[in-house]
Amino acid sequence: MRFEANKAFPHPVLRPLMDGGQSSDFPGYGFQTTVEPEIMEDGSHIELNVSFDIKHPDILEAVSSGRAEFSVLVYCHLTYYRLYVGSSMPQFAIKIRAGDVDRSVELRPSVVVTTRIDDYFPTGLHHELGGHAWSIEAGSLLAQDYTVDFPASREYLRPITSIFQIAPDPGQPRGKFDIRFGDPVQIVINPEDNSRLAVARRQSEKRPVVMNSIYLPAVMALLSEALRLGSDAPPDRWFEVVRYKAEAADLDWDQLRAGRITLWNAAQALLDSPGRHLDFMIEDVQP
Repeated sequence: MRFEANKAFPHPVLRPLMDGGQSSDFPGYGFQTTVEPEIMEDGSHIELNVSFDIKHPDILEAVSSGRAEFSVLVYCHLTYYRLYVGSSMPQFAIKIRAGDVDRSVELRPSVVVTTRIDDYFPTGLHHELGGHAWSIEAGSLLAQDYTVDFPASREYLRPITSIFQIAPDPGQPRGKFDIRFGDPVQIVINPEDNSRLAVARRQSEKRPVVMNSIYLPAVMALLSEALRLGSDAPPDRWFEVVRYKAEAADLDWDQLRAGRITLWNAAQALLDSPGRHLDFMIEDVQP
């Protein structure tokens, strides 16, 4: 069921906080769902990491007792793909084959009754709803969040590093990198450095070093070039990926152009804060 702000239910349903900071049926309680989509490295599947934030005790008790479940209905209008996933856990992952969805995809989060609930009289009800209990049939909603829409384009979901190609060049000095714009964007590197880089990329504890030493300045160069070209940007894939990633990161191009956001900080946003991955390579270090 798609979220409709004015939808009426025959029993109390927890919904997102409305204007004024209150859920219409449950003043003082809210419901928020977070969805983080990403595409697998081989491009075969999209993984949706779903997290429910509900603190109403009676709804949580209904889930923990097996009478209800956290649920997401995935629906794609273009391909007619539909998938229902239920879980007793507030965080779970959904895997979808990349070819099953395209462009816009809807996620409809809710808490659904799985076994009939008698004498449902939750705490925190609006004063106009008090006075009696409800019997709620299986399949009915206890909570419903806003419908979440996200673009399922591969360009939108792939990591920004996917637009780069390492290009060994004997003429490139050791320890220095260059960049060539095109499709793909080439990071020019000395062959000896490339051999060491290949080893580091295969070792998870060394990937943050690769990310920070090579891809961070490369993304800064992309942003600088995108600003320079403006509306004259070529129809290359790298520009489209940068545009998608900037939109996903809520990057304000006007602020970047005016210098109120630095290329350094913008590149970190597009790379999903690569510095936070350094923790994985530092063990048993006391501050």
